Amino acid sequence: MRNLRVNAFALYKPKKVVVVHNHPSGNVQPSKIDDYTTYRLSLLCKIHGVKLKDHIIVCKNEIFSYLLSNRLDMFIFYLHMKNTF
Repeated sequence: MRNLRVNAFALYKPKKVVVVHNHPSGNVQPSKIDDYTTYRLSLLCKIHGVKLKDHIIVCKNEIFSYLLSNRLDMFIFYLHMKNTF
């Protein structure tokens, strides 16, 4: 999976990315794995100069947006602070 993402960045050279996946369980709330994946994607995007615009989770009747819930800003802030010190 990691090589697929890195190869996609190298091949397509995107400026911005939106990640979308579903939770077939019906629970739209992000899991710890979703948070960890979002953090890793934020780091990968930063390394490649790509802006991660949002990570969206889709369920039957609901969606969860990291951007709209301000959780995406939390990861971006953490990455910024990590590089400041």
